[in-house]
Amino acid sequence: MKSGYKIVDSTGRSGPIPSQKAQRRLDDYKELASDENSHELDGKALYTMGRGMKHGRVPIGDGAVDKETILVHRLSVPFKPVNPDDYERVIKENEQLKQTNQILHDENGVNRALIMAMYADFGKEPPAELLSHLENIDARRQQNANMSCSSEQVASC
Repeated sequence: MKSGYKIVDSTGRSGPIPSQKAQRRLDDYKELASDENSHELDGKALYTMGRGMKHGRVPIGDGAVDKETILVHRLSVPFKPVNPDDYERVIKENEQLKQTNQILHDENGVNRALIMAMYADFGKEPPAELLSHLENIDARRQQNANMSCSSEQVASC
């Protein structure tokens, strides 16, 4: 995207930029750059505003900047900014998984009750290994519930 810096006024400032996308990128860079009037591009600002180097390129000045100079800042940027769209998608997916898990949990409870009722109707005891296996599953479920409660610091557990 070669926009804006082709036309400069007497002070060296860029002329009007017709592309909104190019203007937004330039504005983002100016906010992050340590010295917006510098003739050198700020590698950290480029890396941060582009959320890394997508497709191996930076959003502005690609080719005018040495990639190694930019990649040095990969370690200095404490975290990669979260894309709000991705975050919302993950939240929705997590809610859907929780609902599916609850449905499966309820279904397993019904199946267990049906099997135990069938054994009772026949006047027999379920095999000891089956009961032992069910006890182990219950213990793991309880342990998992306790771990998730302590990690979330939820008082209602």
